[in-house]
Amino acid sequence: MDQDLFIDYATVCQQIKELEAKKDELNPRLLAYLGSIGDNTLQTGVGTFTVGSRKTYEYSAAIKERELTLKEAKKVEVEAGVAKSTETQFVRYQAAGARV
Repeated sequence: MDQDLFIDYATVCQQIKELEAKKDELNPRLLAYLGSIGDNTLQTGVGTFTVGSRKTYEYSAAIKERELTLKEAKKVEVEAGVAKSTETQFVRYQAAGARV
């Protein structure tokens, strides 16, 4: 077994986690800066930064009930073999001592 391969993978996962946290810290500052200059897009020497937005919706009880009905219908199709599946393999990593 190539222990270095696993060590490299674990190290990269930890670095990604740290970088995502840093990115999350920087995001509000970038939004504030772009808002302060009154522009949604700023071209810099390292690239273009653009403010994006995404709408989310909270649906009525009637729609939520229809979603549950659809979920149940999907389960029936899976169990009956009607629904077609695809399977993708991936590596799941959990740091030593981490809780699931």
